[in-house]
Amino acid sequence: MSDAAVLSRPPDGAGGPDIDAEIAEIAGGLNAQHGRLVAAVRRALDTGSWQADGIHSPTQWLARRVGLSPPRAQEILRCAERRHESPAVSAMFARGELAVDQVVALMRAPAWADEHLAEFATVATVGQLRKTMTSRFFDEGSEPAPAEPATEVHDRLSTSVDESGRQRVR
Repeated sequence: MSDAAVLSRPPDGAGGPDIDAEIAEIAGGLNAQHGRLVAAVRRALDTGSWQADGIHSPTQWLARRVGLSPPRAQEILRCAERRHESPAVSAMFARGELAVDQVVALMRAPAWADEHLAEFATVATVGQLRKTMTSRFFDEGSEPAPAEPATEVHDRLSTSVDESGRQRVR
């Protein structure tokens, strides 16, 4: 490496806007590739092509094929299994707009919350998404309660407390 190249590099930890843009570009590419992986896993599940001698489950197949831990393989499989139930989240994932950890958290939500949560995911941390997905926010598979007539339109995610004291996300 030339002396000029060494002198032109910013010191460690001082990457500035160029490094931020590079990291954002790399992250978007990784996100999109994870989205492709989930889509390919879905096809393998649909066709049964994961089945082979010595393979006892899709989790085992994916963990061995991709080099994932079994818990991580199970998360990817959950995303693949629920992909069609969450089209807004899945589309954002395919475009590289959501990271795999965000999608793993979002796939725990009921299908009816897909569009609202896809929007929320763009401004929430993975920790916030995981907390939102806990059972106290959603009854598994339940539809949202019918809304009372409102005088104004709300296009944002909101929370409330129902008659049993459980917090709800709408």
